[in-house]
Order: sequence, then C-alpha cells, then structure tokens
Amino acid sequence: MTPAPEIGVYENVPASIYHSWNCANVSSLKAMAETSPHHMMYDRLHHEPMPEFPPTAKGAALDIGTAWHVACLQPDEYSQQIVDLPALDFRKKSDLEWFADIKTKHPRKLFLRQDSAEIVHSMADAFRKDATAKSLLGVSGRVELSVVWITKTATGRDIKVKIRIDKLCDGKDGGPVLLVDLKSSNDASRKGFQKQIFDRRYHWQAGLYMAVVKECDLLPNPEGFVFAVQEKDRDFPVACYGLDDTSIERGEYEVRKALDTYLDCELSGIWPSYAKNIQSISLPAYAFIERV
Repeated sequence: MTPAPEIGVYENVPASIYHSWNCANVSSLKAMAETSPHHMMYDRLHHEPMPEFPPTAKGAALDIGTAWHVACLQPDEYSQQIVDLPALDFRKKSDLEWFADIKTKHPRKLFLRQDSAEIVHSMADAFRKDATAKSLLGVSGRVELSVVWITKTATGRDIKVKIRIDKLCDGKDGGPVLLVDLKSSNDASRKGFQKQIFDRRYHWQAGLYMAVVKECDLLPNPEGFVFAVQEKDRDFPVACYGLDDTSIERGEYEVRKALDTYLDCELSGIWPSYAKNIQSISLPAYAFIERV
C-alpha cells in the first residue's frame, strides 16, 4: 500500500495504482462489515497486485472485470493497459520464457489468458450494442475518475476516502447528469439485481459516491446513480437501473456509520477480529424446524 495523494480529482490513474492508495473506500468498508476489520486489513496488506506467473483460471474473474471496464469505457486505452495473451502451454519452457520476457517488458500491464480475453471482447461488443448502454457511453462526460476527498463520518468526524467513478455524465451536451457504474453479474434481471444491491451493499457505493461528488463540487446536482449491468454469459444481455433516492439515502447513512468504525480502528491502530469474551452460541434457527 502507498499513501493516498492529496484531495482532488485524478484522471488516467491505472486501477492498480488506485487500489494501492491507503485510505477508506467502499470495498474496504464492505469487507469490514462482512468479515472484520482484521480480515480486511490483512487482505489489504497481503494483496498481490502483480499478475500471476503464469496466469491461471484462479485470477480470471478479477482480470475479466478489470479488462471489461477498460474495453467498455476506454477502448482506445485497452492496448496500453491490457495484454491479450495468445494460446500458451505453460508446461513448455519456450512459452514460459516468452511470458516471462513480455511480463518484464510491461510490468504494469494486466495479462489476460486467451479464454478470458475472448469473454472480455464479446462482453464489450454486446455492451456497446445495447441501446441504453450505448447512449450512456456516448453522452458528454468523463470516465475512470479517481477522487480523494475528506468527508464526514456519521458522528461528524473528518476522514479521507477514495472513490473511482466509471462514468460521470456532466450534461454539457444537454444529456443527463448522472453517475454510471458498470457491474457484471450472473443475473441482470430486475429481481436478481435488486437482491445483489442489498447482498453486496451496492447502495453504499451509490450513497458515498453521490455525497462526495456534491461535496467536492465535481457534480453539484447529480440527477441520479445508474447501474449498467451485464451478464457474463448467454450472449451477455444488458440492463440499466437507476437507484431510487430512498435507497441512496439509506446507503449514505449506513456507509457513514461504517466510516466511524474504520476511523476508530485507524486512530487506535487496532483492527479487531472477533469478540474476546465467551459468547453464547446455538444451532441455527432452521435446525429447530422439525425434519420430515
């Protein structure tokens, strides 16, 4: 991890650099809520940003997500950030040596296995062909903005946070004034994605992002927060959903409470895991339902 830069809006920051900035963000807050502060900090400190050697199917999902964002939002930058590997057999010394050489020449690039690259380009092609997604990509705005800002916790204390905006639609061409976030999913249906918003706390992201863009005057009066959701198979269908104001407000309320927990840990230097006292435990509630 590296110290986060001064507050401001940063363009053209590679995802790997942004992720290395050491300050609170939605991903770290969600990790704390789902596991513990200890687990979040351990994973952060032991995160390996460099590509695997050789790249394996294990890291494919994360690689596909990163490359898909670039292919959709910054197609002209794709070759500057991503290397689509040819078919390689890493049991062969010649293929291993070739990969080692290209990795040395491009240390900051993401390397995609051939099967992963095929998925990325198929998804991006389908995304750009979807009428609604195409219109969001086409309106005036800026993409992949990294923002560092001082916001408030629920108790009113200052805390440095970072956010990364996929697409900020600024309305300069008469279009919408929105924040757009791309999500890949196994189920982009209304019912399926509604459940994912809750389960994965996507409303936290919407709440914090909307608050920060207003506070830093990047987008003083945003009209909404839109999720552009694409399925990962079955011809990669797309659906776009605008999160309602009530859910955004709920997300902001919950994320500011989570920021208090983060700040307490940061100030004390203590990132706790589990309770230290003896706690009562029982069978889960479903175990008491009589089995037929």
